[in-house]
Amino acid sequence: MQRGFRSQQIDPTIVNYLLSIISVTLIIVLIVAILGFFGIETTSFAALLAAIGIAIGAAWGGLLANFAAGAFLVIFRPFKVGDFITAGGVTGTVVEIGLFTTSINTPDNVMMIIGNNKIFSDNIQNFSANPYRRVDLVAQLHNDVDHNDAINLLKARISRIPKRMFGKY
Repeated sequence: MQRGFRSQQIDPTIVNYLLSIISVTLIIVLIVAILGFFGIETTSFAALLAAIGIAIGAAWGGLLANFAAGAFLVIFRPFKVGDFITAGGVTGTVVEIGLFTTSINTPDNVMMIIGNNKIFSDNIQNFSANPYRRVDLVAQLHNDVDHNDAINLLKARISRIPKRMFGKY
């Protein structure tokens, strides 16, 4: 299935999300089928499985919130794999958006795994969304320096920087 999704040029974020859902569903179906093959009544097992699901859902409400937030992250797409973001108090490059967590690699090469609910319920800064970012730098000059000469020197140096856009000075 993974090769099929990748050959269709589907976004890796959605591929990982779908593969996780399909994997869990197939495991549950396999267990029920094996029990039915051995003669165990699967209708009562299905009811038991539903009761266990409700109990686990009530006990792990936060986990379900992470699941729902993960679904919204995939649907609304405030960021994608490879974007440089700040979310949930962490700044770095998104490595994976999973069912319950998102993995972010920080600039100092530390893998951070954050619950999707924390990311979705907080502000998200996506530094990769726009082609350019504004940078303001303040230069402090000595009183004896001619400010027009300093501006001309800075303009000459800045003109050598690739991929720059200038506003008003």
